[in-house]
Amino acid sequence: MPPPSSPWLAVAPLAAAVACAPAASSVRCGPGFERRGGLCYLTDDGEPAGDTGAGSSGAAAVWSEAEAEAAFRDAFAAGLPDPMRVRGVYGDALAFAEPACPARESQSEGTLSGVWFADCVTAAGAHFDGLGVFLESHDDAVWDFDGVANFVITLPDGRHFDGGGEFALDARQAGGALRWSTKTGGVYHLDGADDWMGAGGEVALFAEGVDAGGARSVQVDGGAMMAGFTLAFRGLRVESDVCDGLPSGQVLVRDPGAHWWSVDFAGCAPCGVLRFHGESAARGELCVGAAVGAAALALHDVGLVP
Repeated sequence: MPPPSSPWLAVAPLAAAVACAPAASSVRCGPGFERRGGLCYLTDDGEPAGDTGAGSSGAAAVWSEAEAEAAFRDAFAAGLPDPMRVRGVYGDALAFAEPACPARESQSEGTLSGVWFADCVTAAGAHFDGLGVFLESHDDAVWDFDGVANFVITLPDGRHFDGGGEFALDARQAGGALRWSTKTGGVYHLDGADDWMGAGGEVALFAEGVDAGGARSVQVDGGAMMAGFTLAFRGLRVESDVCDGLPSGQVLVRDPGAHWWSVDFAGCAPCGVLRFHGESAARGELCVGAAVGAAALALHDVGLVP
């Protein structure tokens, strides 16, 4: 993403401004992740270690099984990162913009589209510092947007909106179905928010789904560091009208000792098999399938019109 018809192809005059932006270098990746093109990806050495053959990884678990279960539940309490949320906060911040602060190039009247590079304060007291790029197109059948953030926006009430990375949506309506994919990469934080943006953290999350006939299916891959937790997903799939919305696939949480706990979901079961650091022997079951499934199904849970 973006797709071939993306408005990115029509912004050649802005290439120099975007090329000078240090957005990618501003993204700092935590343990178990590496930066590729400005986003954080799970590294090979961040993957769960292989089994030693003796049923034990040889690593010392920092958490008990009960603490691991609590971590999985807490990690999903704030919801999963979604570019729709970033777009919404960005739009709220730009509501305080003035014609010259920040001055936006290639601005489309009445939309969020445009590019700005500024360090200015509006009469209302909003401070725009950095670079913002946002390009969007939509009609009855297509909704695309792609944003690049490398800024700190201080709102008139004193709250800070920090952004550093890329967030994007590609949604297409055809044949009675809405097919969409999203990408949320980088670092985002909004002071006082009661969801994942309030917790802040680093994100490299990719999702795709289909909404049709009142049902939806979603697949999630990638990872996120937020609210003190590091999450990773391997082919997590949820269908609202299958298995009562329970997931299949794998979810991992990294403990303070830098070791991964994993839960594997299968067979329409609300509980998944818990393992520590790639061990073949199970450490028990975790019945967090309902919470995981609900968080995945909530991604991009909006209609086609912005």
